[in-house]
Amino acid sequence: MFQPKRSDGRAYWRVVYDRLASTPPGEMVRYAELLELLETDDRALVHAAMPRATRELRSHHHRDVAVERGQGYRVLFANQHVGKAEDHKDRAERQIQLASDVVDATNLAELTAMEREQWSQVRRGMTLLLMAVSTHEVALARHEDLINSLQQRVEELETGQDGHPPAARRV
Repeated sequence: MFQPKRSDGRAYWRVVYDRLASTPPGEMVRYAELLELLETDDRALVHAAMPRATRELRSHHHRDVAVERGQGYRVLFANQHVGKAEDHKDRAERQIQLASDVVDATNLAELTAMEREQWSQVRRGMTLLLMAVSTHEVALARHEDLINSLQQRVEELETGQDGHPPAARRV
């Protein structure tokens, strides 16, 4: 049956999560400390614990972390989350394009009829996925432009064209 690897019976992810949850934004949790907390010298255990620990951190504390290469993990400030999300989105788009390129590079002459049918289904799926992502990006850009335009218009109405409040609002 299951035997806990730690003397206190806690899972590795829970140990890492508890430490990250108690860390204020902007501060670093170093690998050396995490290794000590996990009672190991195997960094692979830290890396294996991080996905669940960070998922729980995001869910319960509305925080996230960034890897500081060779050092550890920094707890992000709230205003840094969007930048990290954008990085993930950009990587995901590159991965989708790479997957499509791999499918396109297939030598169909080397496939059986059944394999070609599977290839065709995957290719159609990749095409639809790329189209959806592209359409979504265009719509998002349009919405962002509209929001910026509306924000600028509200500011103009609130301050007046000359940068001062309208006369009716002056006291």
